Amino acid sequence: MAHQRKHTYKLRNIKLVDDSDEDYCAYITNIQLANVRLRPKNQRSYSDIVAYPLELTVREWAKQSGAVLSERIISYEALRRDNTYEKRFKEIDLVYKIAEKHYLVEVKVSSSNKAVPNASKQLRTSYSILSRADFDLGLMIVHINLNYKNVETDFHPFNDNFLDNEFAEIQDKSVLYNYIQLKPHDVFNWGFEKGVIKYENLLPLAIEEADTLHEKRIKRQELKDNQIPQSEWPDELRNEESNNSEEQHFISFGDGESSSLLADKLRAALQNKESGKISKK
Repeated sequence: MAHQRKHTYKLRNIKLVDDSDEDYCAYITNIQLANVRLRPKNQRSYSDIVAYPLELTVREWAKQSGAVLSERIISYEALRRDNTYEKRFKEIDLVYKIAEKHYLVEVKVSSSNKAVPNASKQLRTSYSILSRADFDLGLMIVHINLNYKNVETDFHPFNDNFLDNEFAEIQDKSVLYNYIQLKPHDVFNWGFEKGVIKYENLLPLAIEEADTLHEKRIKRQELKDNQIPQSEWPDELRNEESNNSEEQHFISFGDGESSSLLADKLRAALQNKESGKISKK
């Protein structure tokens, strides 16, 4: 059972809402406008691009259990310094309910070794909010590891019935989670067969990128072990992951002369709609 955290700030009107909630829609519009201003247009990693359809696949996969709720957004009001309350929202990738217990599910599609710690942090935040409203909660991490070829940890078998899968129990900072680590091909192929994923060639590009990032991590570590100053590192190795987030490795797939070879391959992949499965090799 998840450990109850000490509450240090005042919240009220805590509830779960779906994505049609009027206030939530206004909030999302503001966030999207901010992203347009702050983030360069059309710059995304392949991990980013493949993550969304894989997350949709996990939702569809879980829905077949019949226990998934449409209300997966935490709506609440937090007390500000001026003693007024501000409405806020916290998204959860997936929420399902069995009897009176709500399971909060964080889906991570990544090649980063920080994926599980980041998921754990996000779930702890959601737990700390909902536990104030007397929800009976369970926490779950679904980890789709794009770097599966370069890790030694065991992967769980994929079961068509979401609730019949073999979830391990892991503990992080006194919080207990149900955890499953899956190979990306298993989830991707299921999504492609069910029509959730439309473009079959997206995954190989993300895995190719994961391999490249893994090689860079190894080279960086070798340089650190040999005490080579960063000023002497090759340019492509100087930019490490930052802000404890997922890989900050972006590519541009615009139509200008500066578009990369990987960008050209992505455009070709998006145009390829032939049927078939991704090879697991």
